[in-house]
Amino acid sequence: MQLEAGDDIVVAVLGNRPKLTVGEPVSFTYDTANILLFDMETGIRLTDHQAP
Repeated sequence: MQLEAGDDIVVAVLGNRPKLTVGEPVSFTYDTANILLFDMETGIRLTDHQAP
């Protein structure tokens, strides 16, 4: 699932796929222990949840 959050794009991998339509507003919560961040230019995983 790809979401636009302001100027940012969030890509989420979900166990259950909700039925959504393009442009439909959604809200979600997440466990920070399960977040993986990647550098958009290199695709390399960032460590310690630090942005470049």
